[in-house]
Amino acid sequence: MNHRTCTAIVCAYNEEKTLAGVLYALIDSPQIDKIVVVDDGSSDGTPGILRSFEGRDDVLPIRLSENKGKGYAMAEGISIARGEILLFVDGDLLNLTSHFIEQVLHPIRNGEADMVIGYPVRGEGWAWRINPLRPLSGERALFRTDILPLLDAIRESRFGVETLINLHYCKEGKRIRHVPLQGLIHPIKLEKTSPTDALGLYAQEASQIAETIIRNRALAMPAFGLDRAGIRGRCSRLGEQLGLKGDASLLRRSYLDIMPAQLEWLSRWRQKSIRQRQRKS
Repeated sequence: MNHRTCTAIVCAYNEEKTLAGVLYALIDSPQIDKIVVVDDGSSDGTPGILRSFEGRDDVLPIRLSENKGKGYAMAEGISIARGEILLFVDGDLLNLTSHFIEQVLHPIRNGEADMVIGYPVRGEGWAWRINPLRPLSGERALFRTDILPLLDAIRESRFGVETLINLHYCKEGKRIRHVPLQGLIHPIKLEKTSPTDALGLYAQEASQIAETIIRNRALAMPAFGLDRAGIRGRCSRLGEQLGLKGDASLLRRSYLDIMPAQLEWLSRWRQKSIRQRQRKS
């Protein structure tokens, strides 16, 4: 097995109940050479947890003075980390063990993938294994050199960070492996807070993911088949189904005329939403 150095990056915001357990699991893993833990301006006991790990050679605590968002915290960790492989781990996992860490790192160490996304699977049924949200899981391993070009964009992405990374890897033709982590527990927001607060947080995440896609539409269009190559193939297939044959080029020209206008409208809508939020604050 390839034994390239690995740095784990843990970003935490108000995770006083779970952070220590996550860090001890990483410390116990022989796969991890260094741990960078970033406190994203927590207001609970998380800073005290970080202080308890100060002085260790294998843990580097970073404290942000205010909440900057997940993307910013991840970018801080990436800029400091020196491992050839970076393992991102959420700070609110309940039962992380060396076994789960090995499952995520094994494919990338063996040259089977350029990025591995591990997603928690609680139940035994098929529904957990086809979870459509698995690409958004925070548990992932990748090569540091592959993600460095994205550093500035990651810093501004907030909860859209996983979407941004996924779009970049798809555009670059990187190999992505999804690994089910049977038994790993990652509490959902409805388990951590009230239904009203949880719905508000879900809406915030969805908005930030949408903003990330719009802001990085040059990455999104190829990933969703909306670049010229994707549109050409889609319109050709549609033309054949409609019996248009050579006239399918008319569909392509229409599609290519419409899409830039739609994306420009979405971009203006995003800027308007940002200005409204700024005025309210």
